[in-house]
Amino acid sequence: MLKQASAALTSVDTIVKDPDELPDYTAEGAVAALRTAATDEDETLAFWHQISADDTVPAEIVEAIAESLSEAVRNSVRHAGENVKRAVTVSMGAGEINATVQDDGRGFNPRAVNPRRLGLRVSIVDRMERLPGGSANIDTKPGSGTTVTLTWEQPS
Repeated sequence: MLKQASAALTSVDTIVKDPDELPDYTAEGAVAALRTAATDEDETLAFWHQISADDTVPAEIVEAIAESLSEAVRNSVRHAGENVKRAVTVSMGAGEINATVQDDGRGFNPRAVNPRRLGLRVSIVDRMERLPGGSANIDTKPGSGTTVTLTWEQPS
């Protein structure tokens, strides 16, 4: 628990620094930042993580994934319906991060989303695709919940 608290404090310290001077995150620091991004939107969600390599990750990568993750959870809270179970899973390996937000809510038809609504397209998909090695996938249909998968692989 002390290790986790220390990682969280390190993440908070980066907020007050100039973005160009942000240090890389340790694997544990990255997980702490992603956990905070998710639980700030829904403190009742389940959060699981796995770290299989202790690589550092550039701050701009962690921050972009955290912002996309936060938007995905926020969308679930707003649109998935009542009494919805949410789970976030983060796995970190050598040069890669995978984060999944899953809910058992009402789901939706992505083609029916008004193009003026920017949450999915800009705040999640475009943000992840602007990262070298980043991508986002949204798997949903009416009545079957939603899964948002955020992936980053360090370019070679």
